[in-house]
This record gives sequence, C-alpha cells and structure tokens, in this order.
Amino acid sequence: MRSLQWRLTWSISVVLITILFGAGVLLYRAQRSALLSEFDAALNLSSVTLARLIETDGTTVKSEMSEENFPQFSRQESPDCYQILDSRGDFIERSRASLDLSLSVQIQVANEEPWFGPVRFSDGRRGRGVARSFVPRFEDNAHDDEEYSFPESQTAAEPTVIAPVTLVVARDTLDFERRLSLVARWIVAITLLAWVTAVAASRLVAQIGLAPLNETAVRIAGINIDNLATLSNTGEVPTEIQSIVDALNQMQNRLAAGYERERNFSADVAHELRTPIAGIRSITEVALRKPRNTSEYQESLNTCLTIAVELQSIVDNLLTLSQIESGTYLPHCEPTEVADLLQKYIERYSSRAMARGLKFRAELPAQILMRTDPDKLGIIFRNLIENAVSYASPDSTISIVCREEAAVVEFAFRNEVVDKKPFDLEKMFQRFWRADRARNEAGIHSGIGLTLCRSLTEILGGQISANAPSAGVIELVLRLPRDLETARSS
Repeated sequence: MRSLQWRLTWSISVVLITILFGAGVLLYRAQRSALLSEFDAALNLSSVTLARLIETDGTTVKSEMSEENFPQFSRQESPDCYQILDSRGDFIERSRASLDLSLSVQIQVANEEPWFGPVRFSDGRRGRGVARSFVPRFEDNAHDDEEYSFPESQTAAEPTVIAPVTLVVARDTLDFERRLSLVARWIVAITLLAWVTAVAASRLVAQIGLAPLNETAVRIAGINIDNLATLSNTGEVPTEIQSIVDALNQMQNRLAAGYERERNFSADVAHELRTPIAGIRSITEVALRKPRNTSEYQESLNTCLTIAVELQSIVDNLLTLSQIESGTYLPHCEPTEVADLLQKYIERYSSRAMARGLKFRAELPAQILMRTDPDKLGIIFRNLIENAVSYASPDSTISIVCREEAAVVEFAFRNEVVDKKPFDLEKMFQRFWRADRARNEAGIHSGIGLTLCRSLTEILGGQISANAPSAGVIELVLRLPRDLETARSS
C-alpha cells in the first residue's frame, strides 16, 4: 500500500508536469510567433525594396536588380529566391534559385495585401515566401522615390492601362528551424529541470508537512491500557489534522471511560461483596461449631437468607449502574399509576421499619397518573425508602409527601438521622459514601443506592436533591415530569 507522502508527491508531480507542459507549449508558440514575425518582416522589407526597382515603359516590365546589390540571391549556399510573374502567371524574371512550379500557382494574390506562406524550392529546400501584386512604375518616374508609394494603382491620367505583376520573394527556413529547435530544446530542458526540482521540493515539503501526522502516529503507537492520555492539545498540531486528533482523543476518552468503569465495577463488586460474604461465612461457621437445635439453625439460615437477598440487591444495583454509565439503559414510557407503585414499596419495607420502631406517614393523592418508565421509577422508590429505613433514627417517623403541578410531580422523603453533625449533602449521591463509617452491618447499605437514584432520575428527565430542613433531619426531593415523552421532545 502506497504511503500518503508518495501519493501527495505523485499527485503534485502530475499537476506540475501538466502545468509546466502547458506553459512550455504556450512559450514555444509565443517564441515561434515572434521568430516568424521577425522572419516575415525581413521578407517583407526585401520584397518592398525589390518592388521599387521594377518599372515599365508601357509595354515591357523590367527590373534594375543586380547581384552586387542583392548578394543573397546569388550566394552558393542556400540562396534566396525572387520571381516576377505577369498577370497570366508567366515568368518575367527570376533568380538563379527558383521555386517549385506546382506551388507558384498557389502564390497568386488577388488583392494588394501581401501574402505570406510556406513554399518549397526546386532543389527540395523548405522555405517561406511573400507574394504581392502591384502595378509597376513608368520608366520616366523610376527615380522619383518621393512620389512613389507602394502599392500604387494606375491613375486615370496615364494613357495606357498597365497590368499588375506579382513579385515573389522566398528564403529557406533552415536557420529559422534551427533557432526554433534550439528554443524548443531550451524550453524542454528548463521544463524538465523545473519539474525535477519541483518534485524534489514537493517531496521535502510533503515530508515536513506530514511530520505532525507521523508524530501523532508515534504517540498513538505508545498508547496502551495503562496510558490513555489524550494525544495533543489544540494548537500543537496543524488545523488540517486537528479534527483527526480530536476524534482520536474522543475515542481515547471513551476507551478510558470504559476501562475506568470496568475497574470501578470490579472494585465496587469486591468492596460490596466482601462484607456480606464475610457475614454469611461467619454465621455459618458459628452455626457449625457445635450441635444446635432446630430453632437456632433456622435463625442462622434466616439471617443468611436476608444477607443473600441484600447481596442480590447489591449485584442488581451494580449491574444497573454499569448499564446506565455505558448508555445502554434506556427508558420506555407507558401510563403508570404512581400512587399504587409507591404504596407497594412502602408495604414491602414495613416489616423492616417496624423492627426499628419506625412509622410511615404517606401523604399521597388517591391517584397519581404519569407517563414514565415504571420499572426505573420503582428502583428509585425502592432505594429511597430503603435508605430512609436504614438510616432513620430508631422510633422515628418517615414522611413521604407528594405535590402535584401541571407538568411536574414532586416526591419528598423526610426522616430523622442519628448523626446530628452537619455535612455536605451532595456527598450523599457519591458512590459508597457513608456519613457513619463505623456502621458495618453485614449485607446492608451497599453505598450506591442514592448514586443509582440520581442516574435513573436523569434518565427519566427529572432531578433529585437533598436538603436539611432542620438539624438532624434529611429530606430527599424527587422531581419528575408528568409525561416523559413530552419532556424529552421539548
């Protein structure tokens, strides 16, 4: 698989060679046009000069050209050529070098503007010529240069109508082609040199530009489960790859959060299961230490069963909390009669409350209709009531009050506590926090009940908070939307 640097270099090379080739073609055409214009200008000047030497006496056309004055027509190597033709295309006069007769017909002009075009000499040389048609001057005005203008038409004052003649002047293009070939070679050489230099420079630039990406790859290679730090802060990498770094950082954060949840879950399980398992073991060891009667065994088994039920509750809460943190624990809405649901959990914990001398005082409407998730709301009620029964002062009252609004239903759970010292109420919702660290009852108070309540309340679109109306009194206030679907859509 080709590297990104190779792809960038190759792409830049293709673009550069295309641009340089196009520029070279345009430059070549511009140079050819300039050289051709220069060549044609020389031909035109030569033809104008020769035309001034052509005269007529009314019947005969002749010229005053001589080899001494125009050596280019008589040199041995690559001589130029001129031809004078009458209106019928017959030769009046021509130089030693001549043009291919098959082409002479194509050189005829029908107007006073000169014609420029390629020609071929009779000896096979390629050339370029100029042809012009004009009326020659009369012999008596042959030396009156000031009165002569080119081209000149016959005037009405002249008694004889003079037929126009055609003058053709040609020169071989060998030198022109050599110069043009030299220009082409220089353009090709400069283009190739520029392309090679640009490719080398682009490779270097690509290497420098991709250096942050290579550094990022090295950092990614150094990441492992024990080192899940983010790759880089914004500003330390180019903006072009900042989005990649941000995406990788987000992925790392999710991985780190996942590993952290896994570690926390393992630590939570070890922490929470140790005490109830130790309680079951100690009760079993005591029961087996000596023979006992049936009632004593039953008492030990009932205690173990209670611990096992609490142990199951701990495991359920831990699994639920883990699902919530992973985002897979989603609510479903259905019409729910909340007063009956809450009363069911009050009755479930009545026996434990009576064992501690506690009483429930529930101020609930006869019917509380809500559209919510009854399973998750039931877990919240269960943990709030269990928390109140576990931590309320003995022989006190647990108050549960419901207040209804148009779109919100509020539940307040109030109880007295043994520890009258003030503390940060927000810590109550932290995992495994306890106000009284000395309490270590086997299988009771898992320490995640209120944490789970807050997480589930947020899923149900509500809020839960703690306050202390007076010294030694704790009140947990649960506010939930009456219709979860409406609250989620708004």
